[in-house]
Amino acid sequence: MEQKTIMWLNTILILVLVAAGLPLMVLTFVNSTSDTYQTFSIQGSTTVQPIVLLAEDYIENNPEFQPVDIQVAGGGSGAGVSGAGTGAVDLGMASRELDSDDLTDYPNLQAHPIAKDGIAVVVNVALTEVKNISMDELKAIYNGTFTTWDQVTGGTYAGTISVHNRNTGSGTRSTFKDLVLGDDDFRTDTTNHPGNSEMVAGVAGDVDGIGFCGLGYVDDYAANKPAAIGYNLSMGYYNASETTVANGNYPIARNLNLISNGDPTGMALWFINFILSDVGQEFVEQAGFIKLP
Repeated sequence: MEQKTIMWLNTILILVLVAAGLPLMVLTFVNSTSDTYQTFSIQGSTTVQPIVLLAEDYIENNPEFQPVDIQVAGGGSGAGVSGAGTGAVDLGMASRELDSDDLTDYPNLQAHPIAKDGIAVVVNVALTEVKNISMDELKAIYNGTFTTWDQVTGGTYAGTISVHNRNTGSGTRSTFKDLVLGDDDFRTDTTNHPGNSEMVAGVAGDVDGIGFCGLGYVDDYAANKPAAIGYNLSMGYYNASETTVANGNYPIARNLNLISNGDPTGMALWFINFILSDVGQEFVEQAGFIKLP
């Protein structure tokens, strides 16, 4: 009788998973009749973290997926890369691509894109003249060439530009440098922050402030506003949004990745497939990011 009950439950679960577009291999790891918890750890980018936390909440509070214990921690993309590389966690989270240094330290690392994101530029609402910033002007602000706001096109306010940045090891910082600064270095007088939340809070409390963050954090504070970014006037200026990132008009965009050490297996493979499923991609949108095509 017990065996028939288990088979019947599994049959129902298969039908639910097929309807939701989820991989059937979930049955290998999640069985509502088991008393043994499957534990699984993920660490890294604070940009990717909201997507994973939504998935964690859904899985851990859905009886169909019990018993599973997912442990999620931030720490930045650098922590995600090293955590996956050393085996300290099952998967890393990174808001940048793997670079040559990563692959020198951990040659078997693989990046698995789960979403797209634009890095939005935010300024304090007190900067009423600042609406459009070209990529060259943004570079000049962050490499220290521009020091006052009247150096930006159309500006008359001579206040000192207060530049906010992310801590070293941040994937958002790394991607911003690659896409905006190129071979230039960041200016040395920036106020650095450990995460997106701290970044937007810092700009909100600084009337001369400018910073950058993932799309999901732009509207966290009424004291901030997005600046439209473009290559030049003739090509147009665009706010970071799902549409402008997806169609390629917004110039500061990237993939959000889960990181495995070698080919993912077990719960790591299952979780990647879950995030890529129709249900998982809904969490991408709920977190304010862009689903993969």
